[in-house]
Formats: sequence, structure tokens, C-alpha cells
Amino acid sequence: MNFPGRLAVLSSLNKTTFGAVFSSILVVLFLIGKYFPVLGIAAVFFCPIPVTLMHVQFKDIKFTMLVLLVSTALIGAFAGPVSAFIFLTGMGMQGLAFGITVANGRSAFYSVFFCAVVSVLMTIFLYYAATSLVDMDLSMKQTGEMLKKAMSEYKTSTIESLRKSGAGDEQVRQVETMYNQNMELLKNIHVFVPFFLFASTLMTAFINYKVTSLIFKKLKIDINDFPRFELWRISWGYLWGFIAGLLLVNLFLANSPNPAARYLNIAGQNILLTFNFIFFASGLAVLHYFLVKYSVPVAMKIFLYVMIILNPLLYTFVVIAGLMDPWFDLRGLEKKECESNNNGDCHGSDDDNEGGSDK
Repeated sequence: MNFPGRLAVLSSLNKTTFGAVFSSILVVLFLIGKYFPVLGIAAVFFCPIPVTLMHVQFKDIKFTMLVLLVSTALIGAFAGPVSAFIFLTGMGMQGLAFGITVANGRSAFYSVFFCAVVSVLMTIFLYYAATSLVDMDLSMKQTGEMLKKAMSEYKTSTIESLRKSGAGDEQVRQVETMYNQNMELLKNIHVFVPFFLFASTLMTAFINYKVTSLIFKKLKIDINDFPRFELWRISWGYLWGFIAGLLLVNLFLANSPNPAARYLNIAGQNILLTFNFIFFASGLAVLHYFLVKYSVPVAMKIFLYVMIILNPLLYTFVVIAGLMDPWFDLRGLEKKECESNNNGDCHGSDDDNEGGSDK
């Protein structure tokens, strides 16, 4: 790998020196993120890049892990063992996950999904490690109960303050209703922790990959990028995951006396929420395709997207569009791809194209 400009000196470094340089960069980035909160936001997204770059350069997982362990030891010396452990299981594993997929020429979507799965597993590992070291209940259900109790106390004090200030009964009732609704949401929020965890790691992985892609392009290193948003597609096979979620929710009741049935119901709810999120993104891509095609002004696009998020009916229509697109090819992307690959001859048998897009 030949680096351009001022980084060209890296091309002449041997493996050991290269690892030492990048280990130092990793430590500096992590410490910036820890001790400088404003710069830390950027450092979090840049920290996995040296690991990814190093693995793409040498394609040696043992060497990459060695550099990670050395960096972890240095961070432990400067910032303590807890920070070192967070670095290794968080940013270090993210960089390694991207390095493996990028080095193997995987697609951008595959890389992001793989990194998200690794991050979820590392988060679960970190959670259980923390609960074993700390003598307290760190479960989300317990946390939700604590938040609910705190909100109940805050509701009481707020209502008392309103009454002392001479607020009317109607205003007090509105505030009380708002707090009761929020506490009801907190009551079952622990059920959807798996979805929130996966969605957050997926978005973090997406941002990390975009930052990595920008740096790699500056360094003239090959990396697969995402297609334009209006060209995003999902496979018709995703419908089976949605069906699996429906079956779990309807076959196993949430109030069942059997603990296994309750856990399966929770799994079904999270699966449904996950695929709802996927179909919404797909439907939004379908909508964006037609907005771009008909040159809709940017202000109108923003207004429409805000309305979709705020209006449940419009949101549902977008999800349905995302669900239908793999089957009916609403944008005609499959036909265009077929014509491009077969010089305009797309009159094969129906069996060849059954089921929609597999991309």
C-alpha cells in the first residue's frame, strides 16, 4: 500500500514500526476522547480507523490483535483498567471488524451489519462483566423502575408548584396526564432494549464506516461505498424475518405463566420492531427515488420527511412501500439492472426473477 503526500513515509516502514506508530495513534485518540469531551465526539469515530487501516495493510489478524493488546495495555497505564477494557471491547473490536470485511472486499452494508453484530456482542459481554464486578442490579427493568420512581416524585413536585402558582385545574390535569403517559412508557421500556441496542450500534457503525470511507478515499485505498440512498434495496427474504416475529408474538403470550413463552414473546416484539425499522428505511428510499426523479425542491422534501415521522398514517404507508418494493420492484431498478447486464434482453422466464430483488 502506497500512501500519498506526507503519509508516503509510512509506505517505507516495516511491520513492527508501522504497528508501533499506529498503536501510539490509537492511544492518543482514545485519551483525547476521554479527557476532552468536545473533541471526544470526533475521536470516537476516528479511533477505529487505525485498526482498520492496519489490518487492510497487512491482512494479519494476529498482528492486528497484538497491536490492539499493546494499545490496551498503554491505555490501562494512562487511564486505568476500566478505560482499557472499554477501548478493547468497543473501538478496538469495531476497527477489527471493519478491517476484516474491508480487506475481504465485502459490501458496505455487510461491513456495517457485521460491525453492529460484533458491537452488540461486546456490549453484552461488557454488561455481564460489569454486573459481576459491581454489587448492584444493573438490569434495564430495575433501571426503568428507578426512572419511573424519580419521574413520579418529579410529577408530584411539579403539580404542587403549579397549584401554588395559581394554575387552573385543566392545566394541572394536562401536566399530570403527560407524566402518566411517560411513566407508562417507562414501565415496559426494558422489553425493547435488544432493539434499541442493535439500532444504536447499527447507526454508530454506519457513521464509523462513512468516516473510514472518507479517510480511505483520501489515502487512495479501495473501499466499497454505499450506493445513493434512492437506490437502496432489500431482499424479499427479509419478509420471512417479519413473519417469524409475528408468529412469536401471536403464539407466545406476554402474560404467559411459562417464562420461556414470555421471553419468546419479547424476542418476537423486538424482531417486529427491527424489521419495521428496516422496511421504513426501504420505503423511505423508494419515496426519495421518486422525489429525486421529479426534481422536488429540498424544502419540500424536508417538510415531507418531517410529516412522515410525525404522522402515524404516513409512516405506515412508507413501511408498506418498503415491504412491497422487493416483490413489485416499485422503482424498476431490477429491470434496469437486467437490461444493463443483458444488453436490453430481459425476457427470460418468470422463474428466473421470482421473488423480487436479492440484492
